[in-house]
Amino acid sequence: MEVENLSACLAVALKYEGGYSNTRNDPGNWTGGQLGIGALKGTKYGIAAHVYPALKIKNLTLEDAKSTYERDIGESAR
Repeated sequence: MEVENLSACLAVALKYEGGYSNTRNDPGNWTGGQLGIGALKGTKYGIAAHVYPALKIKNLTLEDAKSTYERDIGESAR
């Protein structure tokens, strides 16, 4: 995905991934990526604790999520 497509992609993704979730039985909500491993930080805007363990997921704003996606897209293009 290119940065130019981010808005269109986010519009689709956020229909399914917008809200905060910290369901204990979802491995992606744990910083260790496995049930009960690490801290239960949850997922919001498609940003998951197992991929971003240092982020305060619950406090993420939509702008924070967009910045994270933009940064990651830029890094993957290198």
